[in-house]
Amino acid sequence: MRENVLPPPTRTQQNLFTHRAHPTDVRKSLAELREEERALLARNAALLQGLATR
Repeated sequence: MRENVLPPPTRTQQNLFTHRAHPTDVRKSLAELREEERALLARNAALLQGLATR
Protein backbone atom coordinates (compact mmCIF):
# COMPACT_ATOMS: atom_id res chain seq x y z
CA MET A 1 0.00 0.00 0.00
CA ARG A 2 3.04 2.27 -0.15
CA GLU A 3 2.17 3.51 -3.66
CA ASN A 4 -0.67 5.62 -2.22
CA VAL A 5 1.54 7.54 0.20
CA LEU A 6 1.74 11.24 -0.59
CA PRO A 7 5.16 12.54 -1.65
CA PRO A 8 7.04 14.73 0.80
CA PRO A 9 6.23 18.44 0.50
CA THR A 10 8.19 20.41 -2.03
CA ARG A 11 10.50 23.18 -0.89
CA THR A 12 7.88 25.76 -1.90
CA GLN A 13 5.10 23.98 -0.01
CA GLN A 14 7.32 23.70 3.06
CA ASN A 15 8.20 27.40 2.87
CA LEU A 16 4.53 28.33 2.56
CA PHE A 17 3.69 26.13 5.52
CA THR A 18 6.42 27.51 7.78
CA HIS A 19 6.21 31.12 6.60
CA ARG A 20 5.29 33.57 9.31
CA ALA A 21 3.55 36.69 8.13
CA HIS A 22 4.85 40.05 9.23
CA PRO A 23 3.61 40.69 12.81
CA THR A 24 1.41 43.59 11.72
CA ASP A 25 -0.10 41.51 8.90
CA VAL A 26 -2.30 39.27 11.02
CA ARG A 27 -5.70 39.97 9.46
CA LYS A 28 -6.89 38.14 6.39
CA SER A 29 -9.84 39.21 4.34
CA LEU A 30 -12.94 37.06 4.40
CA ALA A 31 -12.35 36.33 0.71
CA GLU A 32 -8.84 35.03 1.48
CA LEU A 33 -10.15 32.81 4.27
CA ARG A 34 -12.93 31.46 2.05
CA GLU A 35 -10.43 30.73 -0.73
CA GLU A 36 -8.18 28.86 1.73
CA GLU A 37 -11.18 26.92 3.02
CA ARG A 38 -12.20 25.96 -0.53
CA ALA A 39 -8.66 24.77 -1.28
CA LEU A 40 -8.47 22.72 1.93
CA LEU A 41 -11.89 21.17 1.39
CA ALA A 42 -10.95 20.25 -2.18
CA ARG A 43 -7.68 18.70 -0.98
CA ASN A 44 -9.45 16.76 1.76
CA ALA A 45 -12.04 15.49 -0.73
CA ALA A 46 -9.26 14.33 -3.06
CA LEU A 47 -7.45 12.57 -0.22
CA LEU A 48 -10.64 10.87 0.97
CA GLN A 49 -11.44 9.81 -2.60
CA GLY A 50 -7.96 8.29 -2.81
CA LEU A 51 -8.58 6.34 0.39
CA ALA A 52 -12.00 5.18 -0.79
CA THR A 53 -10.61 3.79 -4.06
CA ARG A 54 -7.87 1.68 -2.49
